[in-house]
Amino acid sequence: MRLTSKDIGSWGIFAIEGTVDSVQTKVFTDALSDYISKGHSNIIMDLSKAPFLSIGAIRYLNQLCQIIEAKSGRLVLLGANERIRRHIDIFVSWSKLKEINSLWEVIPLQMAGKLLETSTQILTEPTSSAE
Repeated sequence: MRLTSKDIGSWGIFAIEGTVDSVQTKVFTDALSDYISKGHSNIIMDLSKAPFLSIGAIRYLNQLCQIIEAKSGRLVLLGANERIRRHIDIFVSWSKLKEINSLWEVIPLQMAGKLLETSTQILTEPTSSAE
């Protein structure tokens, strides 16, 4: 699992590459908690390169969504595959979590150039060669 972040305007893009299984859930939740603690209240969770999220990770996203909304922020999911969507539906429902199809649904198109200029921060690197 590799976690990266990128900031653009008032949004933070938190990207997951690889599987977040039950062993890696704590690393995932700690990295995201740290990211949130730095003042990010609008987050795009990019799941386009995540084949699987553990139940714990999904439940954490649901809790985090409620915390962020209480602070007038938003957490949206981008690129979730069918398996992740189904698990969200089963384990937490879509009552709080929202999905977008494109960054441009929340980030103004005028900021496209800024996205290319913004550097990506690596939060965690893969821990094994199996990913």
